[in-house]
Amino acid sequence: MEPTLSIQEPYDREVVADAPQSSSKEIRRTIAPWKAGLALAMGLGLLVAYGWFAALAVMFGILLSVTLHECGHFIVARKCGMKCTEFFVGFGPRIWSVKRGETEYGIKALPLGGYVRIIGMHNLEEVAPEDETRTYRAASYGRRIATIFAGPLTNIIIAVVVMAVLLGAVGRASASTTIGSVSDVSLPRATVDALGLQCVADEKVRSVSQCIVEVPAKTAGIQVGDEIRAINGTVITDFSEVRPLVVAQYPESSVLTITRDGTQMDIVVPPFLTQLRPDGTLDPESARVGVSPRATYERVGVVRAIPEAVGEIASMAWRATTSLGRFVSPSTITNMFETATQAPGEVSISDPDVQSRPISVLGVVRLSQEFNSLAAVLALLAGLNVFLAVINLVPLLPFDGGHIAVATYERIRTRKHREYRVDMAKLMPLMYATVLFMALIGFLSIYLDAAHPITTG
Repeated sequence: MEPTLSIQEPYDREVVADAPQSSSKEIRRTIAPWKAGLALAMGLGLLVAYGWFAALAVMFGILLSVTLHECGHFIVARKCGMKCTEFFVGFGPRIWSVKRGETEYGIKALPLGGYVRIIGMHNLEEVAPEDETRTYRAASYGRRIATIFAGPLTNIIIAVVVMAVLLGAVGRASASTTIGSVSDVSLPRATVDALGLQCVADEKVRSVSQCIVEVPAKTAGIQVGDEIRAINGTVITDFSEVRPLVVAQYPESSVLTITRDGTQMDIVVPPFLTQLRPDGTLDPESARVGVSPRATYERVGVVRAIPEAVGEIASMAWRATTSLGRFVSPSTITNMFETATQAPGEVSISDPDVQSRPISVLGVVRLSQEFNSLAAVLALLAGLNVFLAVINLVPLLPFDGGHIAVATYERIRTRKHREYRVDMAKLMPLMYATVLFMALIGFLSIYLDAAHPITTG
């Protein structure tokens, strides 16, 4: 289960009893045109809203990653002799399915992930006596651990492969102070009116409540390809230094020392705000000038790509693990609710509060479109797979880590002539609390990514 992206449902693997089985030769197909149309309309909406390449690539990559995660569980479970009755891509109403042997394969209307159903995940599930030896609970400790760990391990393998492709074919991102875009921003009309900004009426307006604001950098004459040498006299070596210097100078204009075609010049750029405080006053921390960096890459040789990819993914996994506590900390939750009460507006990825904020699939798609490059999409997919692996190893049900913790506890309590099994009924309240909490974080993240989208400016 992945709370901020809402793309997994391991709960289905553990609490749903084995469905009645029909003849092994029966093939059942159910097709509902309106369901397929609904799923297609949702997908097209994202594509139109956020850009074809980025939206399609990220959505397909996420769906494939989660499906392969479930494939890991499915393949190892079958190898360990367990009975799998369902393997579905998507959630919600079934739009197509086929029965092959003892397993039903199919597609559901909401393309937000997938699941595999293994019989006998715990003591509460009733299973036909003849199938008891093929249940998850009847398997040895080693086989249960292998089955559960196969999912996160698959995501780590995907992340390593994607990172190796990124390093070998595109290259490693390096520090840059070159401007990659000077783009107008989309802000809610109410926020624009409150900030006293001017709307630019053109075809880029996404809805009646949104309008495009021309950024000061564009008006001042900043161009794509300009290299920023200093801001307000302070020499910079990385683009991440731009935003804090602009904020520190607000409300005064910032002097950008740039190099263009070998000529150095100073350009005065006034700041503008993109957000209000909860009390309706101006928020100086949202000051910006409206420029984004150009990504530069140093290509890594094929021989070095795989070991370096392993190192990169290990580092990402460590950072993801240490950041989990911050994502669900009281301060982060408080900041999320405070942001939700503010007037809608964009927020910068350089903001410390934003860096600790969970991001939903909407936010991921929007960020990938803003970077608008294959390298950014590959980096996002590698990071998402690492996060999927790490979050699924949290030792709480219904995460994979919860199943590992239960199996390990049962192993410790088991004696030579007395096999111990956890009473799942006692763990259900904790599991439901975890699901509700993660659902809250998930829905809140989706709202924030819609009303307060994260930008790189």
